[in-house]
Order: sequence, then structure tokens, then C-alpha cells
Amino acid sequence: LARVGKSCVILESTAHLGGLSAGGLSHTDFGRKEAIGGMSREFYREVGRAYGVEEEWKFEPKVAEEVFERWARESGAQVFKREYIREVRVEGRRIVSVHTQSGLNVWARAFLDCSYEGDLY
Repeated sequence: LARVGKSCVILESTAHLGGLSAGGLSHTDFGRKEAIGGMSREFYREVGRAYGVEEEWKFEPKVAEEVFERWARESGAQVFKREYIREVRVEGRRIVSVHTQSGLNVWARAFLDCSYEGDLY
């Protein structure tokens, strides 16, 4: 979202950005590379640059994390690590705010749950 001019806050429950790719799943399972596009393809190209090749689909988790960290910095997204959801406030069928155990409060017009576990859901 930050890439298209929207303000963005990322709440990460661990100390690392990048989910499974930065956490150890570094041998990507794919059927046809030509079916992969958008930011996903851009990710593999960025990882490839770290290894001096056009694209890389097998990589070290630390390289994946470096790409995600750089993207977050460049986009201007605010990143908060080691944050755990304490409360989600809902009005009608819409989430209006998220409050973390550390006391961080986030109000937004839209929330995306990009966690593996579906913590916000």
C-alpha cells in the first residue's frame, strides 16, 4: 500500500520481516515460473541481484529478509516488530482499530491479515 501512496503500518509478531521466505522456506516450490508475476517476480529478481544473477529461486533466508526490509524502508511503511494483538475493535462488520500487548494502538480504514496464522482474522 505504501508503494501507491497510502500510509502503511506493519505489525510483525516476530523479529523478522518476510514470513516463511525469510524464516527458512528458501527453496521455492513452483510449477511454471512464467505464471509468477507482479511483486512476487520482483522479489525473485531482487534476490537474484544479491547473487549476481537475473533471478534466484533458491536463497538464504537472510537474503530474503534483506529484500523485505529494504522494501519496507523504501516505501515509508512504519514497521513494528514483536507486536502481539491484544484487542481488535469492530464496528458493525468492519475492523476499526487494533491494540497490541505493548500498548500500540492502530486505527485505519482498512486492515490486511498477511500472517501465516491468521492472527487478525
